[in-house]
Amino acid sequence: MATILIIEDEKDLAMLLKERFETAGFEAKVALGYLDGLEQISQDKPDMITLDLVLPDGAGADILANIRKNTNTYKIPVVVVSSTELETKNKEVSIQGYLPKPVRFEKLLSMVKICLAQAASGNKS
Repeated sequence: MATILIIEDEKDLAMLLKERFETAGFEAKVALGYLDGLEQISQDKPDMITLDLVLPDGAGADILANIRKNTNTYKIPVVVVSSTELETKNKEVSIQGYLPKPVRFEKLLSMVKICLAQAASGNKS
């Protein structure tokens, strides 16, 4: 079972996404801020991350940069779910998808399944 880390400061949205991912057969964990997100990434190394860019204690783009610079986490697929667009000038902060808020769960679930399938096929080669 794949583990999805939801980094989202809106608690109601985070818990709704967690519940929906679990109903879809995934293990889901929630980080409600920047520091919590970094801690859970390093401790749990999730299979997939959904990331809000606007967090109360730091920038989601900085989390993404940290993920991509770390040899233990750089291959984790990340889908940004945010009301703010990610401005990226280099490949180090690449993402696998972007969905604006308010997010339709069906689109997010479809994107997550595709990303996980691509990651799994990439790990076999």
